[in-house]
Amino acid sequence: MKRILSVLSIVLSMIVWATVVGATPITLDTTLTPVSGTGSTATGTFTGTFDTVTDTLAFSMTWTGLTTNLSNAHIHLAPTPGANGPVLIPFFAPGGVETITPTPPALPLGTSGTLTESIAITDAATLSEFLTGLSAGTLYVNLHTVLFPGGEIRGDFSPVASTVPEPGTLILIAGGIAAWVGAYRLRKLS
Repeated sequence: MKRILSVLSIVLSMIVWATVVGATPITLDTTLTPVSGTGSTATGTFTGTFDTVTDTLAFSMTWTGLTTNLSNAHIHLAPTPGANGPVLIPFFAPGGVETITPTPPALPLGTSGTLTESIAITDAATLSEFLTGLSAGTLYVNLHTVLFPGGEIRGDFSPVASTVPEPGTLILIAGGIAAWVGAYRLRKLS
């Protein structure tokens, strides 16, 4: 019985350490600037954090000076950095690939405003594409307006070095030592 408890405590401690190390949030910040060809002078910001444990993106987005009312906003996934791509995560359509809290306001919104949301990405394929886009630097926020349905302002996210945090070397060493000590104790008890 002592042997089983020793092994279980070692395994449990390694799982706890891996969870703590893997809980590193990823910061996503960008400045929203006019899309080429719109002639817009609008600006905005997007400040967010992606929690790698809960797969949740919490953010605040502001915009000012749009030519017409905001008609939609999303995170898009482009094939290459700076290019245009399809919608990946909508900000105003809960129930598809994510859960949005609080319930998004009704569209359209004004020419200036703030949107604060928390989006739990619940679809595995969307999460995979989101993490891949983070690493490649191919995600961008696009604000669509009545006058510019293809987007009036946008902000590209810089590539994130690693979207799957790796355990630190010291924690791996400590885990190895703990496993070795546990195995040694088990052998000594037998």
